[in-house]
Amino acid sequence: MEESVVVVGAGGFGREVLQWLRDAAAAGAGQRVRGFLDDTAPDLSAFGLDVPVLGPVDPGRLGAGDRCILAIGDPAVRLALAARLEAAGVRFTTLVHPSAVVAPSARLGAGAVVCPFGFIGPDAMVGAHALLNVRASVGHDARIGRAAVLSPHTCVGGAAEVADGAMLGSAAVVLPRQRVGEGARVAPGAVVHSAVPAGVLALGNPASWRRN
Repeated sequence: MEESVVVVGAGGFGREVLQWLRDAAAAGAGQRVRGFLDDTAPDLSAFGLDVPVLGPVDPGRLGAGDRCILAIGDPAVRLALAARLEAAGVRFTTLVHPSAVVAPSARLGAGAVVCPFGFIGPDAMVGAHALLNVRASVGHDARIGRAAVLSPHTCVGGAAEVADGAMLGSAAVVLPRQRVGEGARVAPGAVVHSAVPAGVLALGNPASWRRN
């Protein structure tokens, strides 16, 4: 049975993920994209795409050979959708763009997305459904949690941790051995010098935090 990919989310990021899946397939490391699932049923014809929107996010619209990938930028939504689809028995594919560098000893969970020019160092662990956007960097022995989102040009130092559902804004830095807690958000350009508690917003250099 031929396997195919269904992209969950047909917005702008979904169109990016489609391109990167096609790049991976052209490099011999990807499957055919069968379509999108999106509750808003957008019209993609204006973008010249030949991939259909199959309908709303409903596991019943998936075939036996389909694997999903989440093209949603919000980590809370990624967490919720992943849990819902996993409970329904949906299988996921992992996307690593051909231009990314991933150490052989690094580990990636199901549904992880590593965008163009991403870097994952030796013995790092990237959780299921985590997203490393363009030029995001994860140092050796670092831990990226489930559905965490690293925006473009972020840097996570060696042995640091970004917990489940956390988000790093563009160009944010987590210094080595520091931790960003569950559901926390680090503002663009902020530099984390010490632990960031769960559920807060961290800003500045050195980053200070406040409750959302």
